[in-house]
Amino acid sequence: MNDRLLKLITKDVLEEDGTIHIDKLLSQPNSLDIIGSKISDLADKLEYDYIIALDWEAIPLATYVSIAERFPWQLYQGNEVTDTQALLISTVCRDGKDEEIAMEKINYCSAYVCVLDTEEGGFQRVLNKGIKAKSIYTLQKVVEYRQKRIKLKGE
Repeated sequence: MNDRLLKLITKDVLEEDGTIHIDKLLSQPNSLDIIGSKISDLADKLEYDYIIALDWEAIPLATYVSIAERFPWQLYQGNEVTDTQALLISTVCRDGKDEEIAMEKINYCSAYVCVLDTEEGGFQRVLNKGIKAKSIYTLQKVVEYRQKRIKLKGE
């Protein structure tokens, strides 16, 4: 499954200019099933009782995990969330500023998962807050996979 997911990400998500479009994958049922299953597997190893989608792109993933794990979810809208151990879900972790702002409003954010860590310091920023965090891939892994595939194709 990991090679299949890497192939999808390198083909449909990562543009030549470095732009990342996870939403392209999440609008396709087969891709959503693969990514949602992987996020659900990561989330299964964390402690939480409520799911929060950081942004609109994370809504399909929050819904998927909610169904798989049987926990309620909501879209983060800048409001305070209390009395719960929240799992924060995002598609791409960049500098971590959005995650940090949300975590300040979430009374007890116990865990964080994302599809792609761009390695711009955001994921480390989450970890530094003492929050258990997991990502499916780092941008470096995706780029290495793309380069390997290009080399194999002789391009």
